[in-house]
Amino acid sequence: MKKDKVKAFFSILFVCGILVSFFLSVWQYQSAAGRHLDNAAFSFLSRSAADQKEYLLSGLEDRFRQLRSLSAYAGEMLQEGRHNHIMELLEASVRSGQFEYLMAAAPDGSAYFSDGTARSISGESYFVQGLSGAEAVAEVSAPSEGALDIALAVPIFQNGTVVGVLGGFCRENMLCALLPGQDPSGCRAYLANRSGRIIAAGPGTDLPSDVAALLEGTVFEEDVSLQQILEHLSAEEPGNCRYRQGETQIYLSYLPLKESGWSLLYMIPGTYIEEWSAPLHRDILWLELKLAAGFLACWIFIGWHIWEKGQQLQEKKMRLEWGEERYRILAKDSSECFFEYDYKTGAMTASENYQKVFGEKPVLSLEESVQIVHPDDQRAYQRLWQQMLRERRPLSMEVRIRPKDGGEYLWYSLYLSVLYDKKGSLRRIVGKMVDISRQKQKAAFFEEKARTDALTGLLNREGVEQSIRLCLDQREGGHALAIIDIDAFKKINDTFGHGVGDQVLQRAAQVIRSAFRTSDIVGRLGGDEFMVLVRRITSWQDLQPGILRLQKQLAEASAELPCPVTFSIGIALHPSQGESFHELYRSADIALYEAKRQGKNRCAFYQEQMGPRSELEILNRKAHNCYIINPKTHQLLFINDYIRRRMPNVKPGDFCYREFMNRETPCENCPAKGWEPSQGTHQCDFYNPHFQEWVQTTVSEFCWEDGQPAVRMDCSGIPHPGGAELPAEAPRP
Repeated sequence: MKKDKVKAFFSILFVCGILVSFFLSVWQYQSAAGRHLDNAAFSFLSRSAADQKEYLLSGLEDRFRQLRSLSAYAGEMLQEGRHNHIMELLEASVRSGQFEYLMAAAPDGSAYFSDGTARSISGESYFVQGLSGAEAVAEVSAPSEGALDIALAVPIFQNGTVVGVLGGFCRENMLCALLPGQDPSGCRAYLANRSGRIIAAGPGTDLPSDVAALLEGTVFEEDVSLQQILEHLSAEEPGNCRYRQGETQIYLSYLPLKESGWSLLYMIPGTYIEEWSAPLHRDILWLELKLAAGFLACWIFIGWHIWEKGQQLQEKKMRLEWGEERYRILAKDSSECFFEYDYKTGAMTASENYQKVFGEKPVLSLEESVQIVHPDDQRAYQRLWQQMLRERRPLSMEVRIRPKDGGEYLWYSLYLSVLYDKKGSLRRIVGKMVDISRQKQKAAFFEEKARTDALTGLLNREGVEQSIRLCLDQREGGHALAIIDIDAFKKINDTFGHGVGDQVLQRAAQVIRSAFRTSDIVGRLGGDEFMVLVRRITSWQDLQPGILRLQKQLAEASAELPCPVTFSIGIALHPSQGESFHELYRSADIALYEAKRQGKNRCAFYQEQMGPRSELEILNRKAHNCYIINPKTHQLLFINDYIRRRMPNVKPGDFCYREFMNRETPCENCPAKGWEPSQGTHQCDFYNPHFQEWVQTTVSEFCWEDGQPAVRMDCSGIPHPGGAELPAEAPRP
């Protein structure tokens, strides 16, 4: 009896302890939630102030942009001493711009104003800052008594040197227009300088003289004072605080504008924050109610679990039997194959569908399982089992296995794991095989698609270069590299249209592919150029019959096309005329250059007296956009004649993203971004808004004259990729 009372006492004590712990946890949660809401309110305040700051800076940037556009003209006039013309320019700009008056100053401080006056401004801070090459914004005294103007100044550059300063002056109400007005919720915005003087307020908002007058009669709720706020404004430091004016609670955030020494003060009334946080308070209350309900449910569950435990013990044997039966049914109907390897007996037991797939008896040995594995994978398969038995940890591999019908080997993912007995000794190895043949086929398909030219079906530039490099690395004998170029292809496009041009390319690709052996490597470099590696060729004599046959077939195909087409061919032998791909390609390109020079529609074999030609000279005659850039700065180092004809204003030193893509920053999907020489040649397709066409770009390494890193870009127009979504800047059909 006494023992039962002691047990009951400790049970009651345990329950009370649980209840106390629960209520303490709820109280701590409420405190943490309050702090979280407070932090969320200040975070919301900071984001709102930051948005207003960005809007203000964007308004100032519009005016700076107008000054920059005038600086070039003013610089020329300053250097030439045409002061009257400067004043006329400034006066005309005032009538059409956003400034009350304008000024242009020489380096000695002599300034010429749009109202026809001239005076020295050498001591003005905005002049000193502009003369140093930086843009400036500052407060200045207005010509009228007691008024205040806002000065914006930009440096005037000539040949990279500051030759003067151009300034624009606005009334302080310009700043007021850039600030948000007082809305029905009571939000307000002010602009103050380092001394605490308020220089602007949003429309419809009273304009106090300084921050002290603005915060007069306030009671701060945190460890913050008016003096600290003024010190932060003087030091251009951001901050948040909360205070009361009468019965009204107000949240204040101040953010510095580093460019001017000003700070933006943004105020939100507490009632607005309370409305914003009301849903969060309701969510917290509901969460606490849910926690209480969950606590009660847990106690109910514990009581039910004690009763259920007895039922589970009675049904344990039956559930084990059901589990074995379910496993057998699932294994039988699944497309996956399961097996177990008994470490002690060496026997391997497989699921029933194992025999359905592989035609073997469900019970076999490890040695017998090796026989259905592809010969190239058998050694790796055996090493996997040896590693599994040695390390005793889960392992996996991909392996090819022959099905029972003796057909092609199928790809499977093999997963192995270990089971131990009660003593911790290895007892069994369980495994699963999953058919991944379709995934392998799909991956191979997409890999081949990435290497294939969409228009002709041949290998693209990246694919043909990789294939040829791999063939040359095998050192299996001599080869011949031929570059085939369609003569005057640009004229065909311009005269008959791109549809006929595509038809010419497709027909030429068919003829070139059929004229060579299946073992030869054929691809399209881009534009109107094709490349062929004729394998196992030792002399010109071995190659000449095939070249004559190709020329004949190309001539016959030309007769079938809507316009006459001729072809020029340049050929070089490996390894005598180039051991590496780069050397061989350069020799064949020089031979092609010679064929073009002799009148086109002919084949030229590389000879020593043809070279050496400058690589830039070769690139210059390419019939597609070809240029070289510095991958770090995106500046153009070289452009070929094809680009010069299409864009006569582009020159080396310009930025490729400005000239070709009409952007002010490098393209996010630029294929040269982060490019390293170790990456080799690669391709990508993207939409060019300047030419309004899809462009296939090939990126490759180029050794520039001064040794600096450079990237060669070969770009040619391609049809719209099937299924690809047009970018936002592309014209819609």
